[in-house]
Amino acid sequence: MCTKETVIPANAHASGSSWACNAGYQKLGSTCNKIYVPKNASLSGSSWKCNSGYTKIGNSCNKVEESTDYIEELKKIKELLDSGVINEEEFKKMKQKIIDNM
Repeated sequence: MCTKETVIPANAHASGSSWACNAGYQKLGSTCNKIYVPKNASLSGSSWKCNSGYTKIGNSCNKVEESTDYIEELKKIKELLDSGVINEEEFKKMKQKIIDNM
C-alpha cells in the first residue's frame, strides 16, 4: 500500500497527519504567510492586537487620545490659589498653560 507523503511548506511544522503554520504565520491555501503586525501592536494568536494605550483603526494602532476636561483642570488650580498653595502669578501661568493646550 502506498501513502501520500505530506509536504510541509516553509514556516510550518508537522501536526498529526497534516501540518500547521508556525507562530507568526497563517495558513493560506498550501502556504504559510507571515502575519502583518503593525507598529505599536503585538502578535496575538493568529492575529495581532494593539499595545496598551493604542486602539485599532483599520490595519494600524493609533495612540488613544486622552479626553481632557479643561474646566476641571481650571477648577483644580483655582482651588490651589484659593487655599494658598500657589500664588496669583503661578495661577496665571498654570491657567495659560491649560488654555494653550486646548
